Amino acid sequence: MGLHFHPRDDVVAAGLITGDVHVYRFSPHGSTCLATLTTPHHRSCRAVRFSDNGAYLFVSRGRSILAVDCQESRVAWRPSRCHEAAINTLTTIDTNLVTTGDDKGCICVWDIRQPARVVEFKEQTDFISDMLYIPDSSTLLATSGDGSLGVFDMRKGDLDSLSDNMEDELLSVAVVKGGSKVVCGSQEGALDIFTWGEWADISDRLPGHPQSVDAIIKIDEDTILTGSGDGIIRLVQIMPHKLLGVVGDHGRFPIERLALSRDARILGSCSHDSLIKLWDISYLYEEGTGESESDADEAMEDEDEQEAKPKGKGKGKGKGKGKGKGKGKGSGFFADLQGVILTSTCTRKHN
Repeated sequence: MGLHFHPRDDVVAAGLITGDVHVYRFSPHGSTCLATLTTPHHRSCRAVRFSDNGAYLFVSRGRSILAVDCQESRVAWRPSRCHEAAINTLTTIDTNLVTTGDDKGCICVWDIRQPARVVEFKEQTDFISDMLYIPDSSTLLATSGDGSLGVFDMRKGDLDSLSDNMEDELLSVAVVKGGSKVVCGSQEGALDIFTWGEWADISDRLPGHPQSVDAIIKIDEDTILTGSGDGIIRLVQIMPHKLLGVVGDHGRFPIERLALSRDARILGSCSHDSLIKLWDISYLYEEGTGESESDADEAMEDEDEQEAKPKGKGKGKGKGKGKGKGKGKGSGFFADLQGVILTSTCTRKHN
């Protein structure tokens, strides 16, 4: 499932395995479905993303991509020849440029003013799991199932660096510490940390997640949120490393995507339970709200003591289920969590 918030409005888009795309307007009082994009071919939609100015909604469907004009509710751009394999992730570079990564490790750069791809990279050999564009350096970061982190110079349209094989699938990526550290989530549950410019191998590693880290969202330069295969969303501090607590969960279903609203006060999460959950995380930005070091250490110890449990995704080996406090029921400042303010079911019934 794909998930992304509009950059200028309280609107969220979700792409479904059926190929449908649902667009919702949300508020603390509920949600309204604004539009539903359907396809007769039922090709899965793994990635959706609004353009930087919110004018277009980019949608992946199987091996193809299209751009929907949000004002006129029509398909504004659809290249005729796209990928040889299904698109797994996409991200935007600017208002007109978008990049897509597929199941065979191919990355394409598109300009919606042109009918064909601008650049193509085939440096990685397995699925592209996540991509992140860094405007300050015009750099595209791409994690892959082949265990590598790809670093691409978008000014030159060429590969800058390719890390060594980490001997584990890299699934998600975020940049913290003022751009000096790159954090990658892995299949085995560790956070692999690269130092910017030193791409051959990791400089640090943070274990602790009992299952895969499929999604990462940056909160500030020292803190990230992680979505794991055990269905739990965790708040993690980077350097010094510390598990700060649990923000929410999807039960035993693995977290597929995390996304932040335009003001970063609402966290969206989706999972195999066919639900979009929106969490009020405004308390994370309030001064004086912190968990004591002993509380965080206790949380990590409790998580390590959990019994082993298989993954819901069926890939890799699970190491157990972490400590989940459920919808805001926690200790310390996590007791102030507002919990789920909106839960939208995104399933489609077929006759």
